[in-house]
Amino acid sequence: MYLLLEIPLFILIILYSYLEAFVKLFIPAKRKLVTGEIVLITGAGHGLGRATAYEFAKHRSIVVLWDINKAGIEETAAECGRLGATAYPFVVDCSKKEEIYCAAEKVKRQIGDVSILMNNAGVITTTDLLSTEDHDIEKIFEVNILAHYWTSKAFLPAMMENSHGHIITVASAVGHIVAPFIVPYCSSKFAAVGLHRALTMELSALKKNGVQTSCVCPMFINSDFVKNPSSRCRLQRKSSEQVVHSSSFFDDSPEIPLGGAYHAKCLTGLGSAAGKGMRLMPPLEPEQVAKQVMEGILTNQSMIFIPPFLKFSVMLDRFLPARAIPALWKLNDIKFDVVVAYKDKEK
Repeated sequence: MYLLLEIPLFILIILYSYLEAFVKLFIPAKRKLVTGEIVLITGAGHGLGRATAYEFAKHRSIVVLWDINKAGIEETAAECGRLGATAYPFVVDCSKKEEIYCAAEKVKRQIGDVSILMNNAGVITTTDLLSTEDHDIEKIFEVNILAHYWTSKAFLPAMMENSHGHIITVASAVGHIVAPFIVPYCSSKFAAVGLHRALTMELSALKKNGVQTSCVCPMFINSDFVKNPSSRCRLQRKSSEQVVHSSSFFDDSPEIPLGGAYHAKCLTGLGSAAGKGMRLMPPLEPEQVAKQVMEGILTNQSMIFIPPFLKFSVMLDRFLPARAIPALWKLNDIKFDVVVAYKDKEK
């Protein structure tokens, strides 16, 4: 009996949600103020983390900057100061749980309760799964997803108690779609998207509606970690020297050094960084991405796809037949250098 009543209600909620989304297309979104908020950003020593710190600094937020790179984090803090914000740099290795908890206690004791947390730090390897060292896989998961748990457990209680806060999870396009030669990275970013969605649902179930959540999913950020865009897949014999380049397809995470026997220029079918012609999802500079991230934070967007077109590509990826998926991604043909050390045994 109750089910018969709930089904029409469910349909009404769907229709209302679509109508609300349509109306919002014509009404400017209300932006919240972040002046004076204590904002903690991990991986703030370069790339998107640094650019987003600058955006918060322009809004006169109090920025707490974490990074493993001391010089990078101090440079970010100095520029935030020039922009008129108070900045606190901390050298933190986000792969170490104890270091995260220790730094979190220092922040709470010396600065105050963090009200906006941006989990941005990340690492990547570009090689085939069988050639990826075990410790590199562990490092990817420690930084890209486990660190999110430790920072959230450290700062979320105060947000819930105050019924005020915002947790931003920086995931990636590959938190929704996949590409070869970055299997651990893809897996960690799928986990990050899952953490965001589950935490959002849990906060709603606990009626902690004052704590907002956002998930940032960028496509291709043109940073110093993006090297050697390439043509279609060709395997070339290389010496035993280490040859690794970060993918030109995702966020600007630093690399983990690996060795390899082959150097591959691999076509992923996800956008062209070198070729000419129209690109549906062109590479973006960190500053451009940071502005879109900031807009999403200020308007409390739950899922922030960058560029916005990526949202429709992800929807197509879910609904198209499996055979059609490669054709979809060949519409944009990003290529990136990888290390392929695996080789079939010679007969």
